[in-house]
Amino acid sequence: MSFPMLASPGVYIGAGASGGSWFWTWGAAGWPGNTVIMAQPLGPLGSLPKSPGLVTTPGPVYMNNNGTYTFWVSVVNSTANQSCYFNLQVSSN
Repeated sequence: MSFPMLASPGVYIGAGASGGSWFWTWGAAGWPGNTVIMAQPLGPLGSLPKSPGLVTTPGPVYMNNNGTYTFWVSVVNSTANQSCYFNLQVSSN
């Protein structure tokens, strides 16, 4: 079963800028299954296709002492002249 989940509350990213965000599992300990994390643009970029737009790249995954996992993802705003806010959307099955 797949479900979307909001992982961040409106993060700002400038035109051509890059940034990173930590994400950790929600709820019970243990591997959450296949996990996809994507940047969802808010505002004007929300209607643009993924490219150009926000590009999400997965990074390392760390297991925490309590059995949950922390994920690193980086986000790049590949537009030349549009800044925006975005949320990280998470899907797992």
